[in-house]
Amino acid sequence: MAGMKLGILLFGFLVTLSLCQASGSSINDILETLPDPFFLSSTNEAKELVDAAYKYERDRAKEAIGEKDASPSDFLKHLKDPVAGTRSAIRAADYMETTLSLLKKKLRRLMKGKFNITDVLSRKQKEIISKATGCDYQIRSIKCPKSSIYRTITGECNNRESTAQADWLDEDIMVVTYRDYLPLLLGDETEKEIPCYTGYDESVDPTVANVFSLAFRFGHSSIQPFVNRLDEHFQPLGPHSQVPLHLTFCASWRVVMEGGIDPLLRGLLVDHAKLMKQNQMVVEELQERLFEQVEIIGLDLAALNLQRGRDHGLPGYNAWRQFCGLSQPRNLAELSEVLRNPELARKFMDLYGTPDNIDIWIGAMAEPFVPNGRVGPLLACIIGLQFRKLRDGDRFWWENPGVFTPQQRRALSSSSLPRVLCDNTRIREVPRDVFKVNRYPEDFVNCRMIDSIDLSPWRQRSN
Repeated sequence: MAGMKLGILLFGFLVTLSLCQASGSSINDILETLPDPFFLSSTNEAKELVDAAYKYERDRAKEAIGEKDASPSDFLKHLKDPVAGTRSAIRAADYMETTLSLLKKKLRRLMKGKFNITDVLSRKQKEIISKATGCDYQIRSIKCPKSSIYRTITGECNNRESTAQADWLDEDIMVVTYRDYLPLLLGDETEKEIPCYTGYDESVDPTVANVFSLAFRFGHSSIQPFVNRLDEHFQPLGPHSQVPLHLTFCASWRVVMEGGIDPLLRGLLVDHAKLMKQNQMVVEELQERLFEQVEIIGLDLAALNLQRGRDHGLPGYNAWRQFCGLSQPRNLAELSEVLRNPELARKFMDLYGTPDNIDIWIGAMAEPFVPNGRVGPLLACIIGLQFRKLRDGDRFWWENPGVFTPQQRRALSSSSLPRVLCDNTRIREVPRDVFKVNRYPEDFVNCRMIDSIDLSPWRQRSN
């Protein structure tokens, strides 16, 4: 029956085509005569093609992982597959793209030369295709209950009276990152790597460097082996308040069924980060049991990081030391001096033969911290340079004159992560500096003691 309907539609299209060609009608005139089912049939055809392609790739990936000689790249590719809402959005986009491609092929019989299919379709026809492919749902704004105090990072669900918050939400995060977080990370190297802002520089490329995507994974060394959850009194949340990390991977149900987001945030506010040590860079939960519940075997996050650098063709340790103006150790003695650890240097030389071959991630991670920081000189250079470019190459940077008024910039400078937590959760007590080690209750204050941003500079005055 479906095939018969499709045949009738195609027959009708050909008849319309021949009549319009005979009368010399334009492409827009022809498209206006086509019924809605014609576009829906193209969408259904596109869905069949896309679904078949997805199934083929999924089956092939499963076969590759199930083989005895499966490589780390096979596992990494599988882990990068989109899930949930992201997967639905990507598939809807594929439906849309394939539908437009099929329509263009059919309309090529009418038009000579190149043309853009979206230029000749009417608004109504594009809406039909958007709804049929699922793209319409993906771009529809989310309406949050007024009683809900939780908001996405984009501010999309902001139902507060002031609409200014969505305008400066990104800037709020910028202020906290550059003012509060990076100085603790880069320590005494902060002023050298990220000097004071002097304005937008159009010659600066703010693109995220490939090496930064690996270097910023230094954070894997600061993850604790347990996830702590605390109640409103900052006491253990029931019998399962402390959960081994590997039991939380891909277990979003725990958030829904075991207390929500607030207990997790309270645990993070009280629990300190793991200290990176040369003899224990990553905890066993990440090195032996990564995604253990959903994979055939537990994966090794450190090994994946090394493999990622190789897959991306990143140069070795010494090449990046040279890039940053640092010394390049050539032998065991020099490497021992850089790492301040002869035993670790000997292990590297036994494995890699020369410091030139050391993978950038583990080589940079192994360096002793810069004074008052939490990364070594090489990571301080790579991370600092990237954040400096992100700032200086952004013409919408919040401090760039003309982006905000002086009054608005002064208001933004009072932004703080504790205030964000107070405004967007049910947590009523927070530390003034969430990035440092805090003890409850002596280091915590009521949210009433945390300054709020003055929104008056955004007030719109009527003429």
